[in-house]
Amino acid sequence: MLRNPVYVPSRRRSLGWLAGLVGTASGLSADALADDGLLDPSQVFRRPATPDAAPRTGRSDSSHAPGYARSMADAVVDSMNSLTRAGADRAAEVERLARRIAQLGPELASLRQKMESVLDEYRRGEFCSGCGKTKSEILAAGQTFPHSGQTVIRATPEQIATKEREMQAPIDRAGKELTDDQARRIKALAEREEALAQIDAGLCLWTTSISFETLLIDAQERQVEAGYKADKDKIEQQISAARLIKSAPGDTRAAATIRGLSGQLTQLGSQRSSRLRDIQAARTAAASHSSHDEDALNDFLSRGALKTLNVSQVRAGFVSQSTGFNGLGGMYRMGAFDAAHSGETLPRVEGFIADFRQGPASPGRVQPTPRPAADTLRDKLKELLKCDPAQDADCAKPARNGGSGLRG
Repeated sequence: MLRNPVYVPSRRRSLGWLAGLVGTASGLSADALADDGLLDPSQVFRRPATPDAAPRTGRSDSSHAPGYARSMADAVVDSMNSLTRAGADRAAEVERLARRIAQLGPELASLRQKMESVLDEYRRGEFCSGCGKTKSEILAAGQTFPHSGQTVIRATPEQIATKEREMQAPIDRAGKELTDDQARRIKALAEREEALAQIDAGLCLWTTSISFETLLIDAQERQVEAGYKADKDKIEQQISAARLIKSAPGDTRAAATIRGLSGQLTQLGSQRSSRLRDIQAARTAAASHSSHDEDALNDFLSRGALKTLNVSQVRAGFVSQSTGFNGLGGMYRMGAFDAAHSGETLPRVEGFIADFRQGPASPGRVQPTPRPAADTLRDKLKELLKCDPAQDADCAKPARNGGSGLRG
């Protein structure tokens, strides 16, 4: 479900127009006013040395635009669509196979018991010469043993062998079905466990993505304000200097310079207001996207067997940059849930986590703060990881990597 990216004001809308005017009027450096300090959207990826590196603090800039984080959030939601569908399918398959396996056990026992009883009667000669049925089979039908006009006979070794093969065939079929279903259940169970673990990791990475988007928008706002203050201070210094100039009678150059610089201050304020409106629009769009994501994720989590868990609703939160690698969603494999690759990570996700940790902090935001769906969601999802009561076997749960798992 790709959505429109968050609006990012173009870098072309800079203060370059002011540099030339003020430079002419008051001698300010054009270079000092040529850059508005906003992020360059073309710089969208940077690989870290390691995802577990300690986050840098006090940074006021970033090489990423908010769209970088929004793109990751979109990718996570898109992949969670297929992942939750697969998780629900595997959970239903595990339940179906468990019921069938529970039925096959008694069926096999009954077939073996019947075979043992029938062959025993064959060996003792307790079967009818006419129909070939054993005494117990004929009596169970309410008939007289042996049938009228027939005699009780003892089976030959060949007859006993033939009967044994006949009765062994359904036992072999049921046994093969049981073995195949047990193998399928083991595979489905492993995939179900991995899918549920990946759902948990995906929710964490989504929270990290929307948190990163917020931090990047905050950073843009700080950069606009810092650039405005620096340019405003320089112009005001030039105005103060111009006011100290003692002009000869009739010389209006100083007054004209002051008027020109004052006009630039007004235009600078208008430029600042315009940029802040753009940033506020980006902030509003980000909130709208997050709300749309929440609705989609909650729909995904209500699918099939997942719905029976009655999980808490996903809610957007803000996650600390100091949160551990797993808590930030570093183990998410973008919808893949092959149990053979459990514990592995994707370079794309590793790089994103590192960028978030090393990205701009927001002094006005308390860290850490609540995560979406809290621990209740994880606890309830993990209920599906337990073994089925019908199976007296231990279920090995996938290990939770304390770091970043395998690389690559």
